[in-house]
Amino acid sequence: MVRKALVFPVTIIAVAVMVTVYGFYDWWQSRKLATEGRSTTAKVLHNDDRKPDRQNPEFYLTVGFESESKQAQVHTISVSRDVYYDAVTSGTVTVHYLPSKPSVLQAGPKVQAHYIYTVRGFLILAFAIGIFFVYKRLTPSAPKSINVLCEPADECSKADKQQDADFFDYGRRELEKAGFVFREDTEDPTFANGLFFRTLVAPDGATLAVLSHVKMPFLDRLFGSKDSKMIEFRTSFSNGHYVMTTDSEPANKETYPDVVHAMWLPSGAALQAVLRSHIKQLAAFRERFPEAQPVPMESTAEGVREKAA
Repeated sequence: MVRKALVFPVTIIAVAVMVTVYGFYDWWQSRKLATEGRSTTAKVLHNDDRKPDRQNPEFYLTVGFESESKQAQVHTISVSRDVYYDAVTSGTVTVHYLPSKPSVLQAGPKVQAHYIYTVRGFLILAFAIGIFFVYKRLTPSAPKSINVLCEPADECSKADKQQDADFFDYGRRELEKAGFVFREDTEDPTFANGLFFRTLVAPDGATLAVLSHVKMPFLDRLFGSKDSKMIEFRTSFSNGHYVMTTDSEPANKETYPDVVHAMWLPSGAALQAVLRSHIKQLAAFRERFPEAQPVPMESTAEGVREKAA
């Protein structure tokens, strides 16, 4: 599926590269023509005013001349509007050609350096690269050598690689000191560059600690977006409520329902500070809802899906 989705942008990139190469070759030929070319007066044998559309007519002249080596040459070339009408009126036109290859020629008062195909190629290439990264961002792709965590339809999978070993390993050590137990590393491949989780569970089984690292796509980083690391604690209760403490503030807090009692600390807050705040939140929640009891998570995947929702 991913390979099929990338066929279109890859095809455009291939076309752009070919146009760019042709444009560079055309420019190089015109430069060579300006430095090594010969000039002569050619006879206009035929003229052709093509009009694929009224705004952009194309003008062609078929000219005949004798090269430096005394060989007769007949070639059809594209010319500008002014050169075309002057040549049709006078019956002759000045041509510039390469003695080594007379088929390389231009008509007009002087040799013009050709940039148009090179510019077009670069523009198409830039567009194609942009399309490529958009496709990469919007197309989910699971990494290689990943074991499915839950059912085949689930979007979470066990991650074989850590994206930031120092961040994840430090979090694990500190949380294990507080009694948490490591469960597993997971990845949500629906994110373009991957959304990685390390999950640990408190002794009561009801508090899930999630360390996550979001890798931003290349284009997003170009426009100032940065990779983000997040620490989050979540505890579920028998009355259907959740207590959540995190160091990542959402763009819109109103999207969280009333049953989620959330506290957002500043981004980059220390793990110990986030944990202490969560413990305080739990104490306040139990005072408010004394009948509610912590409910152990049925599986780590459940907590990860809730977190990503």
